[in-house]
Amino acid sequence: MRWPARFRILAVVSCLVLGPVSLAGAGQSPSKAKEQVAILEAKRTRQRERAIEETVRGLEGSRGPTRAAAPEEVIGKLQVPPPKAPLADYLGLPTVLPRVLTPTDRPAAESQRFEVLTESKRAGFQKLYKEGIGFQPVPGLGLSTRTEIFEEPNPVEDYILESKILNFSELSQFRRSITPLFTRSAANRVVMDYEPLPRFTYEYDAREILHEFDTRFNFKDRDLQTHAVNALYSLPEVSPLGVLTVNPWYKRVLQSSDHDLGTYEHRDEMVLNFNLQQTPDIEYFFQLDMYDARKTRTLGASKSKLFKGQVRLRVPQWRLFLIPSYEYSDTDYDPSDDEFTKRDLFVDWGLDLTKRLRASSKQQIVQAEVAQPGKEPSNPDAQVFNWTSTLSYELFKDFDVSLGFDFSRGFGYSNFNNTGLRAELELFKPGIIRSKIGYEWMSYYNISDSLSLFFWKFFLYM
Repeated sequence: MRWPARFRILAVVSCLVLGPVSLAGAGQSPSKAKEQVAILEAKRTRQRERAIEETVRGLEGSRGPTRAAAPEEVIGKLQVPPPKAPLADYLGLPTVLPRVLTPTDRPAAESQRFEVLTESKRAGFQKLYKEGIGFQPVPGLGLSTRTEIFEEPNPVEDYILESKILNFSELSQFRRSITPLFTRSAANRVVMDYEPLPRFTYEYDAREILHEFDTRFNFKDRDLQTHAVNALYSLPEVSPLGVLTVNPWYKRVLQSSDHDLGTYEHRDEMVLNFNLQQTPDIEYFFQLDMYDARKTRTLGASKSKLFKGQVRLRVPQWRLFLIPSYEYSDTDYDPSDDEFTKRDLFVDWGLDLTKRLRASSKQQIVQAEVAQPGKEPSNPDAQVFNWTSTLSYELFKDFDVSLGFDFSRGFGYSNFNNTGLRAELELFKPGIIRSKIGYEWMSYYNISDSLSLFFWKFFLYM
């Protein structure tokens, strides 16, 4: 039997709307219904895929050309917002230290200039520190500064000479002469270093020294303003002598006092330093220091010459340095014709016991004499032996804790024999900062007296 046309149209609509159940109910066979359902499912799948593709193309068009994203990624991005970028990615945080916090000494590969090795107070072969340029705002221009506030005893030979000149005989006189020197100092330095020219340096130092020879002057102070210029130049190496470095200085020293007109003077000083390096571990150092001083408020003048020689030895396999030295100075005073001579023989040495523990020591023999014609005594003199020892431990990187023991003994004059105990804290980053603070207690056991001494020294880019 053939159905009317309107019934056939209704059956097709029912299949599309109601699905397989309607077709089966309309008389369709089960296999035919399943085919219709499969066709519809395939159509729906194509529609979903087409929608996904259109979405992906829209996203790619808004972001520009990128890699093709998988449908799963697109769906994930549509459902879950992407995580925010880290703060450092768009703040542009620095990844290296600022210039002012980095060492200012140029590597050896960049500079062929030989540095004059300073006598470091820090123990051990690895801690010997060569003088640098300082903070460089522009290449070749170095700036540095230092501040010092410290108390220190007069050298024992000065105490002995003073007591002999003033004919001390009572215990109270010896004890009254035990006063510490109190020094306050501030200095600034400017360095110009453009190779192959010599390195030129200008330094200004303002210094005040209090309680100097209180016994003789009741109260004595000295104010010194020093203007110093120097040049440093290393000559080409000559075999077998090695590398010769010359370092001449000129100093203009203006000295004054609030309590003593005789202290006012102007001094012109010339210093010549010579350093000869035969091998990396052997250096010879020579110094000639001469000055001519003239009184400005009273009559008088003085002239002085100083000669110094050193041998600087380093033994890397033992982590040891050794610096034997000899120094001789002669000062003439006018119009009194007095003459002061001093001979100084000493040895500095240091040893790295471990990577953190270091020991250093200094043994010194000093002989001083004053010739004063027409006075009594006419030739007072003093001979002294000094021993200084320090044990340092690097508690943290570049931070040391030190304990020290000092001993001084006068030959033939024992009133000022003393022992001292020191404690120090030091922050030392070569070329950037060096700060030392400490305390020392000294006992003059033969006259039952003692001193308490405080010191602080701060070096920035020096």
